[in-house]
Amino acid sequence: MIVLGCDIVQFPLRSKCDVVNSANHRGGFLQTDHVLRLGCKQVVFIGISNYAPTVIARREGYLSALRSHGIEPKAKWLIELADEEAITPQFVENLMSKQRPDAIVCKSDAFAALVMRQLLRLGIRIPQDVKLVGFDDRPIATLLPVPLTTIRQPVDLMVEHAMQLLQSRIRDFDRPASTVEIDVELVVRGSTVA
Repeated sequence: MIVLGCDIVQFPLRSKCDVVNSANHRGGFLQTDHVLRLGCKQVVFIGISNYAPTVIARREGYLSALRSHGIEPKAKWLIELADEEAITPQFVENLMSKQRPDAIVCKSDAFAALVMRQLLRLGIRIPQDVKLVGFDDRPIATLLPVPLTTIRQPVDLMVEHAMQLLQSRIRDFDRPASTVEIDVELVVRGSTVA
């Protein structure tokens, strides 16, 4: 079995499965570093409370970027939701009135799309009033009312590596488990730069 995304056990444990993953920590860093370089100071991270290792790594990258800019993160900037349904008009209205972020970094493009929808309903301009960044570079990122800045995961390359690992595993079933981490790329669009 080849696992795509993250190991089937929580770090620091290691399963006997081969794993192909994207550089989630680096992606979280790139998301946050980008908006900080644009002058943002109040950067909120919206994740999910199920503690998926990929989201934890993205959140840790977010925290690393803040600290690399000399900003000590505030607990209220780390928002963990139960699921996408929690991104309601009331949630976004409260977020903007209480935390007053000038940038929102989301765990995924899907979360960012839902946040964008609510921001625009409230008359909040993107990127003028708040900058918004997703993760994945799904096709929806270019189809949103404001094209989404995001982190591109090279899915084709991940699948290619998974197939190579699978072939290697078939040739040598007892070899030690491997982990391949594929680099990610920041794709800048209108949600952060007008």
